[in-house]
Amino acid sequence: MPMNWNDLTDAIRADECVLLLGPNAATYEGESLRDLLAERICRLLRQGRPDAVATPADLAAAVRLFLKSFPDNGQAFDALRHALRAFYEEFADEAIPVYDAVAALPFKYIINTAPDELLLNALKRKDKKARFFDFNFDNPDYNIAQNNNALNLETQIAEDAPLVFNLLGHYERPDALVLTDAARLRFLEVVLQREKEATLPANIAFFFNKRPVRRHRKAFVFVGFDFNEWHMRLFLHLLGSRHGQVLPHSISLQDTTALQGDAQTFFTENFNMHFVGADASGFLTQLKQELQKPVVAAPATRRELLLLYHPDDEALRIELETYLAPLRQSHLVEVWHEARIKAGEMVEDTLREHLQHAWLIVPLVTARFIANDRFFTETLPAVLDRHKAGSTKVAPILMTPCDVENTPLFDLLTLQPKPRGKALSQKSDRAQALKTIVSDLRSMLENMNSKSSQSASI
Repeated sequence: MPMNWNDLTDAIRADECVLLLGPNAATYEGESLRDLLAERICRLLRQGRPDAVATPADLAAAVRLFLKSFPDNGQAFDALRHALRAFYEEFADEAIPVYDAVAALPFKYIINTAPDELLLNALKRKDKKARFFDFNFDNPDYNIAQNNNALNLETQIAEDAPLVFNLLGHYERPDALVLTDAARLRFLEVVLQREKEATLPANIAFFFNKRPVRRHRKAFVFVGFDFNEWHMRLFLHLLGSRHGQVLPHSISLQDTTALQGDAQTFFTENFNMHFVGADASGFLTQLKQELQKPVVAAPATRRELLLLYHPDDEALRIELETYLAPLRQSHLVEVWHEARIKAGEMVEDTLREHLQHAWLIVPLVTARFIANDRFFTETLPAVLDRHKAGSTKVAPILMTPCDVENTPLFDLLTLQPKPRGKALSQKSDRAQALKTIVSDLRSMLENMNSKSSQSASI
């Protein structure tokens, strides 16, 4: 499927895009810094040990052996700090292609998984001063201090002052680096379980996991990750769980031919992952070109949620519409109903026009509503035909107990609330039931919106 550049550029302009830089993002003269670091650690392991066995090229295994080569943790971590500092200082003034490309783009929210400051150096060369923080999964006091330093952060983040968060630590605090498999597992346990002693700093995490306001879902761009690695499924689950039922719309710069087993199917179906078979620098260069194109005005028509109800059930419509307000305020959908027909407009013609164009039609089902013979003989059959064809979706809400079982509405899997056949008025917690119904309607709309965006990009 072709890349939907308009959706991505819209997300960046709306400040609802997060860039995630993986361990393979940074390269120097065509070689991965991760691999070069692994070679450096292995070389240190072999120093003074001419009889040493061959050391692994994998960074996680090399660091594990390096730490084990010291008599205690204090000496091991101190040696690792010095080794990493010396390694990254060698590249402080060097051009790292992906980092330079990122620095030239208006990303405001960046999660970095490398333990260094090379990205910060690239941003400085573009006259950008990042708001930089890092996470220490093993030190709650440090995270509390980071959180306190992030007060009023929303007033500080800008194109020339992006938020950069080193999620997997910083080399100056080697005891909390997520480099080995054991540390990676512990990190995922801590964050996924949201343990009180080591939660992500809330004032910082807010910018990465808050719901989008102007778009139907936030966009995540993954650069330098290998989705064959075991921990990526848990990592994506972490992002998804922060959004409740709203999963990220994700783009990964990984060729699908490099994926193993069911990796592509799993990430595509569960996390809306769009794999782009392109090199990172080329992708980011084209993204810059797309952002420089003139912004095309959005079409005047808006996606519509149509409420159908009996005139005597006006109070029920008003109550539901109050709970629908967040969908309208986030510009996900326009809520329409007969009460919005203006004086002088032809009621039947106006209603028929909205029935033909509404994305989501929500009948408020009561005994009075079912008793409307004209609706069930003229309007409902045409509406259900559109529902079956996929041009609209019908989601009835059983507001009060009535014989809905003997109507075509009962056959719809979208019938609300759940369990099927139990009316809203029979729920012990009416407010919570309405909240759940609206959440389900939001999910329907977001799914329709996502499919529409994908179709437009083909």
